[in-house]
Amino acid sequence: MNNALRDSLFDYIQKIQKSDWLKIEMYKFGFANYIYSNVNLNKQSNEEILEVFRKAQYSKFALDDNDRGLNFLHQSSKDRKNPFSDSDIENIRRFNKISFSDLKGKELSMSFTGFSAWLSFIFPEKHYPIPMKNFDLSLSYLFDVDVEKVYRVGKNYQMQCQPYLQKLEDCLRKFAIEKLFCSTYNSYFKDDKFFSLQLPKKSEMSKLDWIWLCQDFNYFIQKEILQIKNKKSKRIETESKIETLTTLEGKKYLRNHLVKERDHNFIKLIKKKALKQNEYLNCEVCGFSFLRFYGDLGYGFIEAHHKEEIGKRDSATLTREADISLICSNCHNMIHRSDPILTIEQLKIIISNTNK
Repeated sequence: MNNALRDSLFDYIQKIQKSDWLKIEMYKFGFANYIYSNVNLNKQSNEEILEVFRKAQYSKFALDDNDRGLNFLHQSSKDRKNPFSDSDIENIRRFNKISFSDLKGKELSMSFTGFSAWLSFIFPEKHYPIPMKNFDLSLSYLFDVDVEKVYRVGKNYQMQCQPYLQKLEDCLRKFAIEKLFCSTYNSYFKDDKFFSLQLPKKSEMSKLDWIWLCQDFNYFIQKEILQIKNKKSKRIETESKIETLTTLEGKKYLRNHLVKERDHNFIKLIKKKALKQNEYLNCEVCGFSFLRFYGDLGYGFIEAHHKEEIGKRDSATLTREADISLICSNCHNMIHRSDPILTIEQLKIIISNTNK
């Protein structure tokens, strides 16, 4: 488990323990459980299943917002007035025997993003819900995925996210969440005359609850850590084509004494590129973020480390982007305390062994 994932998990647990976060987001768990409990593919006709879906979309799942159920998934439909069709139900039935890659978008009345949520309600053992954009950004942050190779929409986006969500579930299950979740769930719906009957009390979390908790965790990452919701100016961007950066460094010239020339503009370009991919500029060794720790004061700050010491170059030689690591001040100093200097991997091992 890397530092970004570990720290984010602890932050999330603290959030749901010390705030109303889980209560505020509980409407979607009720939504999911209502559909799961009321749909039976083997016994119901297409029209009966459609009626459950329609009823769910116009039901009051958020106690302080009559339209929350409607807004939750209705907007994923291409046809706002009639969000489902027989072909959608047939594709849900087919999902018993096929994989997500076999689905055809032209047969759906909604996007793959919207349809993934409905599939998860019926097949929680088979599919994780990805009902919103930007999972590519949160998963890239959590698992250090190469953002240039991450899909952002469509079928491939859904499929690529699945194994990472499985890893998240495995991690979340290691925390003492279940008791708090069930208590919040039971108290949330107990006073509602309709849902107190439709949604029985819980003593443990179901698989459906766990996969939607993974979704909620990703939403937390986007809103609380990456801060990309409704803040386009701070939105992490991916670039489909980014020119590999190179420069010449190490040229000797006479000042009062010989020094090795460094290209500071080259370093600025590398930091600028990294900032677009992850505004938190986490240290490549320990995961520390100056922005996260110091707030706006730390925005854009990170140190550049040459993996090969410039001081040992005999002449000007090519420095590639891959020759630079962006690390925090502490790790940078620790690397240079050794002679020869430590590699990034060696310092990671030292930190890992120290924290055992």
